[in-house]
Amino acid sequence: MPIEIESPEQMGYDNVKFNLTESSMEDARLGDLEIDLRNTLLCYGDHQGKRELRELIADEAGLTKDDVLLTPSAASALFMVNTALLQPGDHIIVMRPNYSTNIETPRSICCEIDFV
Repeated sequence: MPIEIESPEQMGYDNVKFNLTESSMEDARLGDLEIDLRNTLLCYGDHQGKRELRELIADEAGLTKDDVLLTPSAASALFMVNTALLQPGDHIIVMRPNYSTNIETPRSICCEIDFV
């Protein structure tokens, strides 16, 4: 798929002169953060996202925490939105380049896609 071929990860960040569409960042090492992670607890959290963060976001937006769903990535959120809103036969217009989730998920749902 063209977007994957054009991504900085595939081309190498040093080969991209102007990056206007990519939201990722260059590779980094945890050691560069200069923080001690030895006592960090890694566990499976709430599948809707951390309750306290959902409450903060909800308060700011005038909602309840039950109206807020946090995702670990944009791709996850885009997948949820696409599968919740689209049905087979729907026609969508997608800017390109774009996240592959905004192209391949509608295709898998059998949507008709035009590109801008």
